[in-house]
Amino acid sequence: MRRRLAVVAVAVAVAGGGVLWLVQTKQVAPVQPVERMAVRATGTSIVLRHRGVRRAEITADRVEVSANRRFTVFTGRTRAMFFDGDTPAAEVRGAHIVLDRARRTVRVDGGLTLVTARGDRLTALAATWDQDAHLIELVGQVTGASTPPSPAGGSQEIPVGFGRLRADRIRYDTRAHLIVASGHVQLEAGEVRMSADVLRVDTRAQVATAEGTVSVRRRESTLVAPVVRYEFRTDQATATGGAVFRRPDATVRSPEMHFDLRHEVTTASGGVEVEQADGLLTASSLRYEATSGDVIAEGGISLTRPGVKLTGRRLLANLPARRADVRGEVVLVRSPGPPPSPSDRVLSALAKEETTITAGRIVFRWEANEAEAEDRVEVRQRDKTAWADRMTYSEPANRLVLIGRVVLEQTSGEWLVREGLVAPPRDPRDQQALASVTRLTCTRLTMTLRERDITADGPLTVTQKERWVLGDRATYTEATRVLVVTGNVRMRDADGQRLRADRVVISLDHETFEAEGDVQTEFVVRSLAPSPTPTARPTPTPR
Repeated sequence: MRRRLAVVAVAVAVAGGGVLWLVQTKQVAPVQPVERMAVRATGTSIVLRHRGVRRAEITADRVEVSANRRFTVFTGRTRAMFFDGDTPAAEVRGAHIVLDRARRTVRVDGGLTLVTARGDRLTALAATWDQDAHLIELVGQVTGASTPPSPAGGSQEIPVGFGRLRADRIRYDTRAHLIVASGHVQLEAGEVRMSADVLRVDTRAQVATAEGTVSVRRRESTLVAPVVRYEFRTDQATATGGAVFRRPDATVRSPEMHFDLRHEVTTASGGVEVEQADGLLTASSLRYEATSGDVIAEGGISLTRPGVKLTGRRLLANLPARRADVRGEVVLVRSPGPPPSPSDRVLSALAKEETTITAGRIVFRWEANEAEAEDRVEVRQRDKTAWADRMTYSEPANRLVLIGRVVLEQTSGEWLVREGLVAPPRDPRDQQALASVTRLTCTRLTMTLRERDITADGPLTVTQKERWVLGDRATYTEATRVLVVTGNVRMRDADGQRLRADRVVISLDHETFEAEGDVQTEFVVRSLAPSPTPTARPTPTPR
C-alpha cells in the first residue's frame, strides 16, 4: 500500500497545466523526511505529453519531487528524449536534470551531451529546454561535432555534418532542426575554419549562415565578410555586405561573392577590385579560378600598374602568367617617363606627355610591361597620331612597332611656340612650315618611346603641304625634326620640280633638303612672252 501511494504522489506532483507525465518505477525507495522534498523514487521513466502529443521522455536512476510540486529532479544516469511529433528530435544525457513546472522548462546540468536526430553531437556544462518554444539552449564550454549518417533507402546522397562547433551559447530548435550558436563561434568542417559572432545551422538543409565579423579560412585562402552562407552538401558559400577574399597572390574585394570551394571558383558582382603587389584590377563582375589562376571580368574593366593603365569592356587574364587579354574599346595609357636628355627642352617637354593606344583588342603582359594590339589600332602622342592594323609595345625595349597599313601624322609645331620652346618665326615661309602637317604612310613603323624617333619601312610616302617624297625606308629624329629617306627616292617640291636620288635629307622646320647619289632633277621651265620689236629710228642725214 505504501508503494502505491508513492507512485500516485509522483504522478500528482508533476501533473498540471494540460500536461500529463506518466511515471513507471521499478523500485520505490522508502520515503525520507527531506526538506522541500515530497516524493523520492528510483529507476523512473517519465513521458511528457501536451494535448495527447508526446513532447519528452525522461529516465533516471533517481527522481525527487519538491514539496511545492514545482520541481522534479533527476539524478544518476539520466536521459531526456525530446520529440517533434512522434519523431525523436534530440537526446540529452547529463548528471542532473530538473523539470520546472512553473516555467515549463527542463534544465540539464553537470556536463551533458546532446545528440540530434541526424547524429550531430553537442556538449556543454548546462542546457535548458523550453517546452513552448521547442528550444534547447546550451551554455558553458559548448562544443559540437557530427558525422555523416548512413544513406537511407539506397540513396547515393550522404548529408555532410556541420563538423566541429564551439561557442559560448548554442540554441537548438527541435521542431525546425535549427542550431543557433553565439559568442566566439568557431566552426570546423573539413578544410574550412570559420569564426563568427552568430552562426545558424539548418541541420536538415545542411546550410550554415554566419553573421557579425565572419572569417572563413580554407588552405591558403581567407574570406572576411559581415554575412556568409555556406552549404555543406555542395561546398558552396556566399558572402554579402562587403567581402574581402585573400590569397597569397591576390586580394579580391566586392559587395557580394560566391564561392565554389570544391572546385575553387570565386565569382563576384556589384563592383570588384582585385589587388596584387604590382597592380589593381577593377570591374563590374568577375570570375576567378584559383587552380588555374584564370580571371574573367566584365563591364568597366580597368587594370592599373606602375606606368600603365588599361581599360576595356571584357578581360581574360591569368594571374600567375601576369597576362591580360582585354577586348571592346580598349585603351592603354602609358604614363610619362624620364626625358632621354634633360638638357633638351623639347624632348623634356615631350617626355612629360602620355602615349595613348586604342584598339579593339590588346593583350598585355604586365610583368614584362609589353602589349600587342589589333583591330583599329590608334596611337596618340602630343605631337603625332598613328593608325595601323597591328601594334606591339615593349617598355623594356623602349619601342612601339606599328604593322600593316600604317599612317602617321606629325602635327604642326605650333605647340612649341605655345610652350615657349621656340621663338615665333617671322618669315612667312617659316610660319607656314611650322603650322604644316606631315603625313607618312608605310607598312611598318618603329617608334622609340622616350626619344620619339621613328623608322619606317616598306614602300612609303611622305607628304607635307604640296610636297611629297617616295622611298623604301625613312628615319625621323625628333630632336632635330630631320627626315632621311633612302632607297629609290623620288621627290616633288611645292614648285612642281621633281628629283630622283639614292638618299634625301629633309628639314621639316626649315623646308630644305639635300639629295645624294645618282641625283636626277626635272625643272619646270616657265615660258616668257616675246618682247615687242622696237621701231627703227631713221638714220640721220650726215651733214
